Amino acid sequence: MTESTEKLTSGMQPAGAVEVAGLPRRQALCLAAAACVGVGALAACGTPTASKDTGAGEPTADAPHSSTSLAKVSDVPVGGGKLVTDQSGLRIMLTQPSEGVIKAFDARCTHQNTIVDEPNSGAMTCPNHGSRFNAADGAVLRGPARSPLNPISVQISGGNVVTA
Repeated sequence: MTESTEKLTSGMQPAGAVEVAGLPRRQALCLAAAACVGVGALAACGTPTASKDTGAGEPTADAPHSSTSLAKVSDVPVGGGKLVTDQSGLRIMLTQPSEGVIKAFDARCTHQNTIVDEPNSGAMTCPNHGSRFNAADGAVLRGPARSPLNPISVQISGGNVVTA
């Protein structure tokens, strides 16, 4: 290319070309696409927030509960547990780590809110990623969950487990 041709074409663009903020259209579109992909990747890497949806409306662990019967004590095996649903739709795992001692936990895994399985060998397991929780106190036995299951206050009344 000669010097005179270079001067003539250096400031010229093909017909229909558009510049955005001093960038040729193709480069601007590539940057915009890369930004969208980057935002999506960052969102996927973030810490999940606790979903309040349990599949039955929108109950939360903090929702007020009137004192209602969840199960008969005899329905919760010693050393095991029973998955129940309260009147607001919250899934609750009842456990009986020893005779006459009933514990209750929000049944959603604290990793990504999947309902944990009933206890086996003293532990509740999340079927999604394998987090394990102690059936007696909800403590994390194995991750990826980092937080224990949220306890729910219950009491025994007339042979029934009721919300406190």
